[in-house]
Amino acid sequence: MNLILLIILSLFMSLYGFRLIAKDPDLRAHPTLGILVEENYNGLNRSFLTLLQFVTLDGIANVSYPLMLEKPHLGILFFPILIFISIGLMNLVTAALVENVTWSIQVPYHPFA
Repeated sequence: MNLILLIILSLFMSLYGFRLIAKDPDLRAHPTLGILVEENYNGLNRSFLTLLQFVTLDGIANVSYPLMLEKPHLGILFFPILIFISIGLMNLVTAALVENVTWSIQVPYHPFA
């Protein structure tokens, strides 16, 4: 259930990012940011792959920092992705590991049974 919610939230945020960033004429006309927008947000598929880069925390500063310097309101897009999706996913993985460890402690160990 959590995975389905994560996928739906990721698709929603990539669609929101595509609409907010790729459709902005000021960003497209900018000499350096236009290239960044073209590489990372040219279509819903590239927007989703850029969002996947955020989820894995892989080089997010290369994408978000230049965009937020030009348009600070893009923090509305980037901060929830970072907080809810990336850190939330790490918390889910940690919770699953702790649950498995506590379950394995409760089950008695019988080496020759």
